[in-house]
Amino acid sequence: MFNNLIYFLIVLLIIYSADQQQPEAVFTSFQTLILFVLIALLFAGYTWVLFRKLEKSIQPGAVQAANERFDQMTSRQSILAIILLTIDIYWLSLSAYLSDITIFVKAPTLQAVLFVGIFLFYLVIIWACSFRAYQKITPSVITGRSYILSNIALSIVLLIPWFLISITGDVVNLLPFKFPKQFLSTYLGQGTFFLVALSVIAVALPVLIKLVWRCRPLEAGAARTQIEVFCEKAGMTYRDILEWPLFGGKMITAGVMGLVKRFRYILVTPSLLKLLNPEELDAVIAHEIGHIKKKHLLFYLFFFISFVLFLSIVTEIVVLLIGASGVLERHGNLFSSAFECVYLICIFVIYFRYVFGYFMRNFERQADGYAFSLVGTALPLVATFNRIVAATGQSADTPNWHHFSIKERIDFLLRCENNRDLVKQHNRKVKKSIILFFAVMVLICVSGFSFKFSDTYKKLTFQYLEKVLQGEVKYISDKHEVLRKLGDLFYSEKKIEHAIKAYEKSLEIKMDNPNALNNLAWLYATCEDETYRNPERALLLAEKAVRLHEMPIFLDTLAETYFVNGMVDKAIDIEKKVLKLAGTHHGDRGHFEAQLLKFLNVSNAQKKQPAEN
Repeated sequence: MFNNLIYFLIVLLIIYSADQQQPEAVFTSFQTLILFVLIALLFAGYTWVLFRKLEKSIQPGAVQAANERFDQMTSRQSILAIILLTIDIYWLSLSAYLSDITIFVKAPTLQAVLFVGIFLFYLVIIWACSFRAYQKITPSVITGRSYILSNIALSIVLLIPWFLISITGDVVNLLPFKFPKQFLSTYLGQGTFFLVALSVIAVALPVLIKLVWRCRPLEAGAARTQIEVFCEKAGMTYRDILEWPLFGGKMITAGVMGLVKRFRYILVTPSLLKLLNPEELDAVIAHEIGHIKKKHLLFYLFFFISFVLFLSIVTEIVVLLIGASGVLERHGNLFSSAFECVYLICIFVIYFRYVFGYFMRNFERQADGYAFSLVGTALPLVATFNRIVAATGQSADTPNWHHFSIKERIDFLLRCENNRDLVKQHNRKVKKSIILFFAVMVLICVSGFSFKFSDTYKKLTFQYLEKVLQGEVKYISDKHEVLRKLGDLFYSEKKIEHAIKAYEKSLEIKMDNPNALNNLAWLYATCEDETYRNPERALLLAEKAVRLHEMPIFLDTLAETYFVNGMVDKAIDIEKKVLKLAGTHHGDRGHFEAQLLKFLNVSNAQKKQPAEN
């Protein structure tokens, strides 16, 4: 399950990185369909052969080795599925066929869901091909359908938070209200939305998980009564005790979910209840209580939020530094997107595999220590681990990035029997690790936000945007619009000569580009450095822009060019028309009103001069 979490995060990164590119179909729709089906069939055939060979090689008494090979093979095929999805998106350009469909344009999350569905389809192929080998390794009776559906259910749960946050953002952008969109376009708005949405989802998510996993209240009986009594003694409050039916209820495990009492559930599988005696069941429940008492679920939420903050700050700095150097610009947009995608994948893997994994392993050990302290002895939990090893056939030495191996957990518990201070020592280790982690995160955040308001940041941002636009001039067919944007960038940095050259080049390629006409007209009419002013050409450019597209901002530029050419009355008439077209809610209305006032003041001053003379 936790490996799939990393896989899906990588998939989402690939999807959103590709979304930044303007897709162009390489093949016809029929060719694309044939190639997509062919890739899927080749993948299915290759996966089938691999797992058939594994199935045939499994010998009685060598189940542990086969189990490790099964896990390795599943991981390799999952990574291959990610590569195939990347091929589907970038080489087959699947998004190009969705770019004209309104629902996918207005709600980008739905396009992402479609691509996630393709990846899930590849995973289903893996699960279907691997089932017979799984059945031979795992001594439990489960149907292929139950095996596949249970894996799908586990995967869907991982995607729920992303989907809810993402689709909510799409809905807000579709609402006919300006304030929510404007607020979400700011860093404060994005951060506030994300934190609020994630917090709400984190609290209410257990209810959705319960439905997806088809959990039901554990029937009244000895097992339920025992759990209730033990939780009451431990001071553990919860909403309900649920029977966890995944994989036909054959999994031997328990769990707890829910940040708040009202939505907190204890989960136990039927196989676990059959396998353990009362003392061992108490020890397992004590372990799950330890996760709640030590606030591990809350820390997981904080770690995820911290990672998002870290990613947004560090990634922007890295992209600015690399982009400003010109490395990405020399290789084009596809290379730039690929670099950013690979970089993000590396950060994700490092963080979740090593940083997050470190805390997960130590939180599990902390929960083991809590169970030891609560029960008073390590023997029931040790016996539980031994029973699980015997029942599943898995090796006690199998390494795990998010859990210590069963042997390591048993060794720790047995050492606690001889030295009870080990639990306190481990608790102090976890506490120091958390403090260090958050101290580093605070330092990164403070440094990052300070950097954003520095002159260096402004300089790097300009250099980065300049390199990006210059690169697009080389690789994008719509060069006139890129040159116009480059002109805007130079103008914003008061690099007037460079701005004029960019605008003029844009108009050489396409003379009827209204934005370039308007912006160059404004520059010639209002430039602070009067050596670059050209009122006559400004008027010609502005008039042509308005003929192409009569909109308030273009008319405002035309009014300004009339004004600088001495035609104040015309400027007043045009600006009045601007205000009428703009309406009361236009974002630039304040500017338009100031323009009209400026024109009227000059006109009144001109009318007073003859009377005074």
